[in-house]
Amino acid sequence: MVNIKARALILKENKVFLLKTHNYILPWWTLESWETITETFYREMLEETWVKPVIDRFLWFAEYFNSKNELSLEYIFLVKNACDFENISKENCSHSHEWNEAWFSVNLSLKGSHKYIFWKL
Repeated sequence: MVNIKARALILKENKVFLLKTHNYILPWWTLESWETITETFYREMLEETWVKPVIDRFLWFAEYFNSKNELSLEYIFLVKNACDFENISKENCSHSHEWNEAWFSVNLSLKGSHKYIFWKL
């Protein structure tokens, strides 16, 4: 089985938006068989946060085997409208009882030709 996911990177003023289920992570959603990756991204972001995201650009692709030894493919998108995620009202969100949101400080640095992101938790 292959798991295909869309993730959101939401940055604002050296802070990153993370969701906590068991750990703090970048928001992510699993692709449904009838959707494209961007359709999944928009639908799930709206359902989960009640905020319509604006994709700035596709950032990167990750491929790995998960804990069940299944192939996972992740598409990570940078979101433009970070300020809209500052005060999420959970009353309209479909799964808000499953997560908490938080903004964490980040240190963005350039090393060679790659950008590295270090979380300050």
